[in-house]
Amino acid sequence: MHYEHVVSTNVRIVRDYYGGNYERIKAELQKIDWDHEFASDLDTSWNKFKHILLDLESKYVPIKKLKNSGRMKKPIWMSHKALNCVRKNRVFRKYKGKDHPAVKKCQ
Repeated sequence: MHYEHVVSTNVRIVRDYYGGNYERIKAELQKIDWDHEFASDLDTSWNKFKHILLDLESKYVPIKKLKNSGRMKKPIWMSHKALNCVRKNRVFRKYKGKDHPAVKKCQ
């Protein structure tokens, strides 16, 4: 029997707002003549404003890739409730041993 298993890594691409250059964004926003930009109707003005902000975001806020976190991974079939029970059992096992400092202190 031949079986092929493909392991996929979950990589998400998100904006790194912590590393954004907000001074440059402020400077560019101050250069804009807002009275001229908002001279038309509300929908057109909103679309212009949104386009300006998204353009500045794409210029000055870098992109980063997020990979799987280091937290405990659960099998697809396991529910979150079952995962919590497993975690609690691991913590209980630590305290169950006679060599644990908390157990020695209580004795």
